[in-house]
Amino acid sequence: MDIAARIITLYPVDPRPVSPSGHDESASLFGVTPRDGKSEFADSPWRPIITGVRSWDPDEYGAPHAGTAYRVTAVTTAVARMAGDVEVLLLDLTVTAPLDGIILAERDAYDPAVEIKIGTSTLAPAVLGDDARLEAAAARQQILLLPGGPGALFASGDPDDLPVSRAGELRKLLIKDTAIGYRPAQMAVRVPPDINGPDRQAVYVWATNTVAEGLDQYGELGRLRVLGMVLSNCQTIAATMAARTTRAAALEELDAPAPAEDEDAETLRDRAELRIRRVARLRHDLNRNAETHARGTAVVGGRPMLSYHQAVVAESDLPTLLAATQHLLEQLSASLAVEQQLRSVQEARETADQQLAVARSTQGLLNQSEALKAASVIFASVAAVLALAGLFAQAAAIPGAQDGTYFRSLPGSVVFVLAVALFAVIVGVAVRMASRRSVPPRLRPAARIGRWSLIAITSLGIIASAAGVLVPVGVAVAGTGAVLLILLVAAEFEYEKA
Repeated sequence: MDIAARIITLYPVDPRPVSPSGHDESASLFGVTPRDGKSEFADSPWRPIITGVRSWDPDEYGAPHAGTAYRVTAVTTAVARMAGDVEVLLLDLTVTAPLDGIILAERDAYDPAVEIKIGTSTLAPAVLGDDARLEAAAARQQILLLPGGPGALFASGDPDDLPVSRAGELRKLLIKDTAIGYRPAQMAVRVPPDINGPDRQAVYVWATNTVAEGLDQYGELGRLRVLGMVLSNCQTIAATMAARTTRAAALEELDAPAPAEDEDAETLRDRAELRIRRVARLRHDLNRNAETHARGTAVVGGRPMLSYHQAVVAESDLPTLLAATQHLLEQLSASLAVEQQLRSVQEARETADQQLAVARSTQGLLNQSEALKAASVIFASVAAVLALAGLFAQAAAIPGAQDGTYFRSLPGSVVFVLAVALFAVIVGVAVRMASRRSVPPRLRPAARIGRWSLIAITSLGIIASAAGVLVPVGVAVAGTGAVLLILLVAAEFEYEKA
């Protein structure tokens, strides 16, 4: 017995520049148009817009079994466009054939290895132009619509409780195989709830295929259901393509070469910022173009359409692709976290190197300052001690009587010279120790007064010795004042530097 069936096959198109969608032509194909808030899908960027509806002469349809195993009575094509520049080519066939012929018509339209022609051109160039190509990946979806009524194959009873023979026929239609029989218990087919509630229809979903029977018994509601099924499958294709694109980009990003070991912190920072932006964009694309479709957020046709859409998504590769892509993005995030840690370590290392260089420079300056201060103090001490030794030598040479020196004997002069040398060493050590001490702030005014007082006293002692007045006392005063002045000036170096 021949069956008049309708086969709607959806083909993803290779990405290409897409023109604006234009006016929705769903009415030309399904007899109904989406109605905001009342139709099967909300008016959103993710709802497919069906355009370019065109009817062809059935004789122009070329497929391996067309005209022999089945007869094509109507051919219509259209294009569904969605957010993310996704295009889906729609081929709508009406065929008449026995059940095996229907299966072959399904397989001809679905099999990627079969080259379908319309006239002299293959399907995509004939519908979309010479630059169009169908997506090579197996992301096609197909809907088989069977008539209801008294001769219904599956809708006459409970869709979930078919006789074994009918259950085997259903699986042949879903798998598109005429040569093999199937055990129903070993091949699970989804029977979405709610949409299978009406007693004159049956809807089954397996992998990328849908078999629906009896929707023609419900008039406009049935036509809305068919439109909703097409929109649902288009969204699933779009989400699958988006997930595959994002997954490929995530793999490419994950396989990117590691940064060189000698890269500086600035280069690492720029690299990390670029990668963070790219990963954020991948997450955005996955959420917008894949998860939005997969979760059915645009379904507003009530529970029947929602349950069908959930079944289509669950049977497709989309859940696995989403899980794999999200896992890759998590790995990328972990990789970025490691890069950020490496960048922080590199920045800390470079900062430490800079601080060490500054510390070395500062230490060098301090050492130079210390050496200059010590040299200045030592030179001043040497000059003062030499002057003092000369002064004492002059005093020693003053005759105490006509027959000898001031010390009256040679041993006395030798002892005096040795005492002067020892005194010079003591003064040098005292000066060095004084240079390491700092005068407290509260005593600094008194130290300045003392400095000028010692200068005055030393000057008076020198003048008195030179004038020959109280020579021993003047020499002692001048020498003592000079030594104290040297010590005081050495102590003042510290706070003068501060």
